[in-house]
Amino acid sequence: MAKTAKKISKTAAIRDALKKVKNGSPTEVAKVLNKQGVQVTPAYVSTIKASDKRKALNGNSGRKPGRPVGSGRKKMSASSSVEDLRQASELMLKAVDLVLKAGANEAKQLVNMAEQMVDRISDDS
Repeated sequence: MAKTAKKISKTAAIRDALKKVKNGSPTEVAKVLNKQGVQVTPAYVSTIKASDKRKALNGNSGRKPGRPVGSGRKKMSASSSVEDLRQASELMLKAVDLVLKAGANEAKQLVNMAEQMVDRISDDS
């Protein structure tokens, strides 16, 4: 059986063609490769060309580094998160009770008044 030629990837073919066609536009490189039977678009050639240029400038793939270790969210213990949830539920029930008793408009006015009082207290501090 005859051995078949090793198939080259499109990206490798584009890089080879870019070396041969110095200062060639992506359209020219795509035409050369299409004549050789490698179907690529000028846009894809441009993408590979820009990627190689970015890698040459940065010395890496251009991917941003991840978050430093330990800089993520602070984890809460299960008991404190359950307690926080319980307190939030109680406050929500009180707010619903206020709306039911006073009505929506009056409840909004009461919340606005409470907000103003908090602002005054924080300004005095």
